[in-house]
Amino acid sequence: YRRWLTRARRVIGVDLPTPKGGMGAPKVDLYADAHALPFRPGSIDGVLALHLLEHVQDPQRVVDEAARALRVGGHLLVAVPQSYPIHAIPHDYWRFTDSGLSLLLVRAGCTVLELRRAGGIGALLGLTLGVYLWYHLCEAHPRYGVRVALGLLKGVLTPALLLVVLGLNLLGRAWDRVHDLDLHTSHWTALAVKA
Repeated sequence: YRRWLTRARRVIGVDLPTPKGGMGAPKVDLYADAHALPFRPGSIDGVLALHLLEHVQDPQRVVDEAARALRVGGHLLVAVPQSYPIHAIPHDYWRFTDSGLSLLLVRAGCTVLELRRAGGIGALLGLTLGVYLWYHLCEAHPRYGVRVALGLLKGVLTPALLLVVLGLNLLGRAWDRVHDLDLHTSHWTALAVKA
């Protein structure tokens, strides 16, 4: 995400070490727990928390910590799932509605400037079917022999699955243009400012 932060003088990437003792994401500057950030109050201009809150045990505490570290007028950009398949097992704890995400931010002393959903029911169905096909055909078949055979066929299956997933997503996007309700989405993104 550094390429999106071109106006930032300094970007500090924060992550946890991986559970097996290795390091987390590449290009991490600091290993820390988001529940207790090692920054002085009001010392940060902006916080980017994309697809983080569903993986923490106390999302309100994490948002509170981000707000504590933000200067008054600092921005917080948060993306969270509403209806996304379970992933990163066993550390996938939460799903959020737009109201729930707004509440977390307001309770932390922020004002929500913008709230956007990522597609509607069509995009959600396309995403869900795509993840299902990929996961069940290429990643996690319960029978070892089938999993090995699929692993060998993965090179052949991957281009075909990518085309199917692309088709599903294009159909979903077209469906959303015709039948666009705010009830269904895969993700919410909020931009908030510390008051």
